[in-house]
Amino acid sequence: AIGSVASQIGALLEGRQLASWLLATDATDAAELAALSSLPRRAEVAESAREGEDDVALALADLWACVGAEFFVGTRGSTFSEYIQRHRVAAGKVVDHVSFQCGDAPPSPEAEASLAKLLASRQQRCAAAAARRGSGGGGGWHNVNV
Repeated sequence: AIGSVASQIGALLEGRQLASWLLATDATDAAELAALSSLPRRAEVAESAREGEDDVALALADLWACVGAEFFVGTRGSTFSEYIQRHRVAAGKVVDHVSFQCGDAPPSPEAEASLAKLLASRQQRCAAAAARRGSGGGGGWHNVNV
């Protein structure tokens, strides 16, 4: 999967003619980091700037660097990437929803079950709200024709 992400970054570097790029990741696997670090034009934060900082402070520094970047590519399904995109929208930055797809693995059975439960709950709430509206019960939306 990391080879796929590395090739996607390489293609974006060339296709968008990016001068540099920053890797913001919580990955710790040495082989994955080596594959990503081998790509050209990678910007790096000086080790002295990271020295003595905890993981939360480093993550926030990465987050704001990504928010302010000219172009951002996140990872599909990542809460961190979604948060960055929301801040970019609020700042008026271009968000073209390019994301990396990490592998082709299907969702886990636990994730499928969780999603099914969420959707069933949402359907029950919608049905209950429709029933309240249909019975004249308060609290629903009402259409008014003017």
